[in-house]
Amino acid sequence: WASSTAVLTDTEKELGVTMLDIGAGTTSISIFQEGSIIYSGCIPLGGVNITSDIAIGLQVSLEDAEKIKLNMEALLSDKMKAKDNKNDKRPALLRKVEVEEEEEETGDKIDLSAIDIKTEKAVTKDMLRKIVDARCEEIYDMAKESVEKAGFDIGMPAGIVITGGTALLSGITKLTQSIFGVPARVGYASGLTGMVEEISDPAYSCVQGLIKHALDDDVEINTENKKVDMSGFFGKIVDWFKSLLP
Repeated sequence: WASSTAVLTDTEKELGVTMLDIGAGTTSISIFQEGSIIYSGCIPLGGVNITSDIAIGLQVSLEDAEKIKLNMEALLSDKMKAKDNKNDKRPALLRKVEVEEEEEETGDKIDLSAIDIKTEKAVTKDMLRKIVDARCEEIYDMAKESVEKAGFDIGMPAGIVITGGTALLSGITKLTQSIFGVPARVGYASGLTGMVEEISDPAYSCVQGLIKHALDDDVEINTENKKVDMSGFFGKIVDWFKSLLP
């Protein structure tokens, strides 16, 4: 819910929108309509599961699998190439011919040495894409099932907004559109000014949402006197905890 404060627009909430916050171990689902939240749920799958699948499928360590996941877009688009051998003294034309011959032989193979990963297993773009897409489809299927069990439709008129760390996964927007048949976009936090570059990533949308909500609720902090005005957002939290006491 907190992420929605930072990544969803008022128009989307009014028309009807679904937000999928895909974190490390869980995926949170929030559906808004007519400006209010009408459904909230969570499933026990997330980015960690995608990393594990890559590790198993490509026979690499979890650390290397995470590196592959984070660099997927560059690897699939051939933006990353193996480092040139500076000790090669042959004429440039001969080196170019060799590179062209290697590209013809390898086809859609991915050169993991470009991100300092050594593996004997041949890895292709299609192989990596299928591993990742299969897990994403499972996450989406579970999310859809959870929503439908509650009597709601996950495909809202304003589409689906994906946020959380996994939102930056290569091709996730296109995959989301093809599965649900509605518009999809990656949700970046907005509404804050100042030194927010470090937390502008979708992985920090929840953090930005909490900050924005606190600011909108006029939480005042006086650091000089070391006093905190608890009349706003944090005050409500304190009051809620007090209500639970006997």
